[in-house]
Amino acid sequence: MKIYINNDQHLSDVLPVIPSNTILDKKITGCGATYGEIKADRHSIIIEPNVPVIKGKCSKPEHGEDNLLGVHEGVYGEQVINYLHQSIKENKRFKILSTPESFQKVKEAFSVLDIDMKEECFLLFDECHKVVKDVDYRENITLPFDDFFQFKSKALVSATPVKFSDPRFNTFKTVEVVPTHNIQKTINLYPTNNILETLKKVILREGKICFFINSTDIIDSVMNTLGIKEESTVFCAPKSVERLNVKEFMDVHEDWQEDRMKKYNFFTSRFYCALDIEMQERPTVVMVTDLYHATHTMLDPRTDIWQIIGRFRNGVADVYHVTNFNQNLPVQSIADLKEQISIMEQVHDYLQLQYDHASNRNARIVYMETLKSHPYKKFLGRNDQKNWQLIDNYIDEGIVTSFYNSVDRLLDGYNQNNDYKINYIKGGYHKASEKLEKLVVASKSKTIKEKKKAMVELLESIKDMDSESMRQWRDQLFQTDPFIVEAFELLGKGVIEELGYSKQKIKEAMILARYRKNTTSTAFIELIKNTFIAGGKYKLDEIKETIISIYQKLGIAPLKRVTARTLDEFFDTEEIWIGKASNRKRALYIVKSKI
Repeated sequence: MKIYINNDQHLSDVLPVIPSNTILDKKITGCGATYGEIKADRHSIIIEPNVPVIKGKCSKPEHGEDNLLGVHEGVYGEQVINYLHQSIKENKRFKILSTPESFQKVKEAFSVLDIDMKEECFLLFDECHKVVKDVDYRENITLPFDDFFQFKSKALVSATPVKFSDPRFNTFKTVEVVPTHNIQKTINLYPTNNILETLKKVILREGKICFFINSTDIIDSVMNTLGIKEESTVFCAPKSVERLNVKEFMDVHEDWQEDRMKKYNFFTSRFYCALDIEMQERPTVVMVTDLYHATHTMLDPRTDIWQIIGRFRNGVADVYHVTNFNQNLPVQSIADLKEQISIMEQVHDYLQLQYDHASNRNARIVYMETLKSHPYKKFLGRNDQKNWQLIDNYIDEGIVTSFYNSVDRLLDGYNQNNDYKINYIKGGYHKASEKLEKLVVASKSKTIKEKKKAMVELLESIKDMDSESMRQWRDQLFQTDPFIVEAFELLGKGVIEELGYSKQKIKEAMILARYRKNTTSTAFIELIKNTFIAGGKYKLDEIKETIISIYQKLGIAPLKRVTARTLDEFFDTEEIWIGKASNRKRALYIVKSKI
């Protein structure tokens, strides 16, 4: 189904209400999809990707009489209940805007008042592409999907929708908004092997410059190295605000306002979509991808680039995409990625079948431990059910990664959208012999121990807090270093400090702790592999003593006599001699692990 729209029209002029069971491909950012739903004569719940969008829409003068309620962190269930009470009393339509993570508060408020929201309300999932783009690090973004398909009236909308593989969407129809006017965007593509030197050229432009860089470490480095910190402001997530404040940069905000802007303005991915940035002037937009400092700065030309440009409701002066490339990044097709998932699923299902029909306890233990670490596990959500959004995310990330293998690959990505005009800028490549400044990200200079210590301090500071942002913070730390987060949650700060942040000692303590809590059945093997490392050389008498001590730590008796050759059950070994001629001793060299 196609709907045609002119330059001077809003979506509601050509589509008075969004029909149910549809995916609305509106193509044009800011054409008024959510505006139309807010004005529609029906109860509405609109899921927005993040907090700035909700705050922005709730503060707009044109919605002053629309009975809006924004639900996000800091807004509690009781407030939602009071809002529903008052709306019913005043005979007003419910118009609730909620983040995915706060949808549960909305759901519970309707339940308390015994209102069937799935019958009474139209549920609109705005910027639905974010469900796929963000689910790998923001698991709870899919929470409303548990209820979405149960709503009588529902739809999804985005200017850059992605294809959903979830079979429940097979009955949905796509409504495509087709503009009758030219909406082409010109991109100045600036390939480079030196991000900093290229940015030096770009920042010479007149007027305000808006940078989109999804890394506060890179932002901090750019401001300091280019000497523009006093003329800069940063818009990012709350936890990043605190991080920059620690670095003594105070002009940083979690919400956008025009009066906070300076000559140079930096935005992280929190501001890539849905937000209305209404400025008097048309800024220069500079998007930066730096693969060597942060792979998560990769921008998808099919979604991110289009969305970023669309934030500026009054248009932009020029758009630059400054990026480097990495030829070591794998190039994969959608068919390749789907086949990988299919093979992973087949192997996982085979192992599950073997576990279900295992003839003895030990076999079940082995199959269960294998299932726990199987790569297909990452596609399973709550109750080990297949999570289609995680599957879509795997495919999406594989395609985006392929774009950054080379300039030609990225151009292929841009060419998938016929509304881009690419202006290829040369001169971004420099010889290795040239004396040029390079971007240096300060956090990279920290030692591994310092980074782990800083993370433990952060985890300690938030451990007693129970809020949405703290849980998100913990999840972000887990993405950075899952080992240290698991260690903290299992052992605590004190034990980690006593062990001197030694990975081997911490891992041993974790194995023992899990064993004592009966949470693992392979503690002996884990301790063996933690103690003896491939490539290592160990004296025969020391091997025997060490294996006996592992048995003692676990409080179990070996089933057969322990010798140095017990190690052959776990590793391929070679017998050697070590030490000086006068004091040579027999030893084993570990070639590789058998298990």
